[in-house]
Amino acid sequence: MENKIYFVYALIDPRNQKIFYIGKGKNNRPYQHLIEAKSNDLSCNPYKVRRIQNILKAGYENYIVEYLHSNLSEEEAFNLEKQEIQKYLPSGYLTNISLGGEGGDNLSNNPNRDEIIEKIRKSNKERLKDPNERKKCAQFGEKNGMFGKTHSEEAKQKLRILNSKTFEERYTGEDLINAHKRQSEVLFKEYENGRKPSGCFKRKEVSEEQIKLIKELAPLNLTTSILENKIGLSFKVIEKRCEELNIELKVRNGLYLNFKERYGEEIAEQKRKIHSAKISGSNNPNWKGGYIPLKEQRMKLLLKLKFEEITIENLGKIWNLKNDRVKSYITRNFPCLKIFLKF
Repeated sequence: MENKIYFVYALIDPRNQKIFYIGKGKNNRPYQHLIEAKSNDLSCNPYKVRRIQNILKAGYENYIVEYLHSNLSEEEAFNLEKQEIQKYLPSGYLTNISLGGEGGDNLSNNPNRDEIIEKIRKSNKERLKDPNERKKCAQFGEKNGMFGKTHSEEAKQKLRILNSKTFEERYTGEDLINAHKRQSEVLFKEYENGRKPSGCFKRKEVSEEQIKLIKELAPLNLTTSILENKIGLSFKVIEKRCEELNIELKVRNGLYLNFKERYGEEIAEQKRKIHSAKISGSNNPNWKGGYIPLKEQRMKLLLKLKFEEITIENLGKIWNLKNDRVKSYITRNFPCLKIFLKF
């Protein structure tokens, strides 16, 4: 004969005396929900857990438990649990996420499973932005699920494969942008707190040809720019490889060198042109005369137009001005044109 040890119970909110959860169980099951709420376990039913947490925050030590049916077999308890949920569902206050009867797992067979999971994910993501909330969720010592345990070799291998992938291999589109953003924020906080981040980036791959160039060029007392351009690596990587290979690295200070000495002949001319474009006046090697006043420049452009082409629109195009600005400019500087253009 089957032992009738099961019961159906209701959890009541002491703030308004409303039933907010219907469950089925045995022994101390109705009070297990309090443990879930205190440990912030949202894996089963986050709505129920948060309702209990709000009750505790309001100053109550516990919710009220009411036993609706007792001395039941497990099958009877399942059926009565369904009936009670259907009975109290119209109140709109229940936090049950299924119609009951499944026993334990209230999510796997839920018709709104995907929607519920997405809501939980978004809610947790928003909540865990707060460092204090993250601390609350952290489990240390014996409370931690991995306390005294180790990962299996299969799990370790999966983690190795995952950690060996770059962001570009792991993510795409918006997820990739967000991953880089998160990493930048972590690195910024590390540097801000005076700590040097480690293990954030994959080790830079260096080819045999590059190693050979490092051995040849590192002792030649070149500038960092020439080393980087000839070897094709950043100076930080070159410095690290020299340290690993016990190669003496000599570097010249390029502060007082000209372009040829600092960058080498290949890039010197290109750098010189870019630099020349930034220098104004007689210091610029491409300078061919003094400053031409803006009015004179615009007069020269005006004289290039044919008589019938002199209109507000054409003047706006060659002077790079809007039509109303053209009129005000003519009024101030070329009043004779104002009479000609009749405005």
